[in-house]
Amino acid sequence: MRKFRVGSRGRVEKRRSSRFARLQGIQYAIAGKNAYLRFTCSTSDAMGMNMVSNGVQNKPAAVNWIEGRGKSVVCEAIIKEVVQVLKTNVSALVELNMLKNLVGSTIAGALGGFNAHASNIVFAIFIATGQDPAQNFESSHCITMMEAINDGRDLHILVTMPSIELRLLATIVVGSVLAGELSLMSAITAG
Repeated sequence: MRKFRVGSRGRVEKRRSSRFARLQGIQYAIAGKNAYLRFTCSTSDAMGMNMVSNGVQNKPAAVNWIEGRGKSVVCEAIIKEVVQVLKTNVSALVELNMLKNLVGSTIAGALGGFNAHASNIVFAIFIATGQDPAQNFESSHCITMMEAINDGRDLHILVTMPSIELRLLATIVVGSVLAGELSLMSAITAG
């Protein structure tokens, strides 16, 4: 996609529809005689979907995984004493993550869904906090990664969520997703 700077006219136009939305940039792609635009806006602390999406298409897309949409958050943890705490072992978790979340999701043709059940956690938090549950489809883009560290004794787990359509709640959501991923994957490997 090509990029160009937004002049004062773009900012003036956006302010007419919202006190908070600020147009930061526009990218475009040409297909035949059509131009497809991607707007980048700041919406302060609001999720901002209604501020900026009047008359635009909203669907999960690879470009949103690559460039983000909303907040992009990475959460990680090192879990020690895996056998005692989670009743499974590090190598079983790492193998299940690779087979289920990475390879299984790839074979299924997943777009941003390389995880055990991030969508369930995001949806529950959206409902509990009064967010728009329809935004779950894109906010749930997530990849869960696990690796053995410290000679296989400890687990390093990371979740990357590049398009959380929230502001202040984004880090809480991603931390909750990490905990949920670890819990479900441990339950599966523990039998």
